[in-house]
Amino acid sequence: MKKIFKTDKGEIILESGNNAIKISQGENFIKFNGTEAPSGAFENDIETFIRAEREDLGECSAISLFDTLLNFYSVIAEHLGKIEVFCDHFVITDYAEWLRAKEVKLTISKRTVQKTGETVEYEFEDKLKMVFDRKGNPLNVETSGNISEDELKKGTELVKKMLFSK
Repeated sequence: MKKIFKTDKGEIILESGNNAIKISQGENFIKFNGTEAPSGAFENDIETFIRAEREDLGECSAISLFDTLLNFYSVIAEHLGKIEVFCDHFVITDYAEWLRAKEVKLTISKRTVQKTGETVEYEFEDKLKMVFDRKGNPLNVETSGNISEDELKKGTELVKKMLFSK
């Protein structure tokens, strides 16, 4: 099934089938594999947030709606199966909420966070890669630049807080 939701500026597309749901806006998407939630629930969410944005802001843009949906689904991520998110622009989201999902890959702007099995990986472009265990203990850190030990330690702590603090 494919349904297009028109906003005042752009559109959101909802696709479902084979136990998967995909919500997209341009190149940006949120994909749930193995979710038990029916596509009608996602349809209702999209319609509800379109109405709310129009009431609150006077109009609804597809980009703003996508960001709203992204943060809304982070709160219930643990119930939505295997998740993949791609967002080409910076958006503030709660990574710790997303990491409650069984398996997740988030690519937001130039950052990628991926949780599989017992590890969580954080990458920033091709400059930095960190691997943590599920409790937030650093297992490996790789950099491609000239970063002092002190800067690396501070950076690791900041990333750890971003990913694991609630």
